[in-house]
Amino acid sequence: MEASFWDGKRAPGVSDQIDLNKYNAVVEVVESAFQRYADRAAFTSIGYTLTYRQIDEYSAAFAAYLQNHTTLKPGDRIAIQMPNILQFPIAMYGALRAGMVVVNTNPLYTEREMLHQFNDSGAKALVCLGVDNEKLKAAFAPRIARVEETRSMADAVARAAALARPGDVVLLSPCCASFDLFKNYEDRGRQFAAAVRALAQNESAKSV
Repeated sequence: MEASFWDGKRAPGVSDQIDLNKYNAVVEVVESAFQRYADRAAFTSIGYTLTYRQIDEYSAAFAAYLQNHTTLKPGDRIAIQMPNILQFPIAMYGALRAGMVVVNTNPLYTEREMLHQFNDSGAKALVCLGVDNEKLKAAFAPRIARVEETRSMADAVARAAALARPGDVVLLSPCCASFDLFKNYEDRGRQFAAAVRALAQNESAKSV
């Protein structure tokens, strides 16, 4: 089908032609939308809505963390394994704004598929978050050099930061709502964001 078939059939306000010189990068498209639609709803999930302004603020904070508190550099690949939750666009846009290449991975991977991904990515450690981690320990302990259990989001973030070395990538993989520790996925996301902010603040205080 020729592209011209759609000329005159697109929604009102959608041009039949694209100005290829209007933006130099995908990030410019994203940031333009943040500014243009700042007070409009961007994403809604289970009754909770984030505006473009909020996504702008939160993703910029995450981008700043990646740039200033990790050894990641522009062009590095960063894996994101999340279901359809509000934290995903924050992580994705934040990674793009930091100059990273986003690699989406499936939170529904089987044990075999996860093992392949860990081996392929060179994972050195696995930090388990939850009350009952026996299945994770049984599956990965023989294959991952170091497996540690935590009982809170703050502890998990702190342990991951302590285990990481220059050049390492930390992958957050919330494959379920972790009902043994959190009220729901929103509570888990808020605790994760708070833990990362606290870590960033502590590291900033140390460098002063």
